[in-house]
Amino acid sequence: MDEKTLCRSLLNVADAIPSSVTWGVVELADDRHVFLYDGRDESTSMIAEAIAGRFGEVVAVESIPSGRKDGGPLLGCLIDVGSNADDAAGRLRASYAIATTPSSDDDHGPF
Repeated sequence: MDEKTLCRSLLNVADAIPSSVTWGVVELADDRHVFLYDGRDESTSMIAEAIAGRFGEVVAVESIPSGRKDGGPLLGCLIDVGSNADDAAGRLRASYAIATTPSSDDDHGPF
């Protein structure tokens, strides 16, 4: 399976899981890839790629329309981190949260 197809498949899985969490970062079982997904309206591939690119090579960026009633588009980014995907996922999760969450003195957020 090529990276774009894998990224789209992972987006479909993320969309199918009932959750109130609008974004996430998960490591794949191969210990080499990390997947970032974001369903917030404000998310952009440029921001996701810029942050994810700090942790490895971005091999695919895809977007699908969400199948949920209240869902808009769902953005996904597949990153090849080489090895130790668990550690890379944790660091990416923290960096993405800091970069995309509004601070207490900024009501508009980073977008």
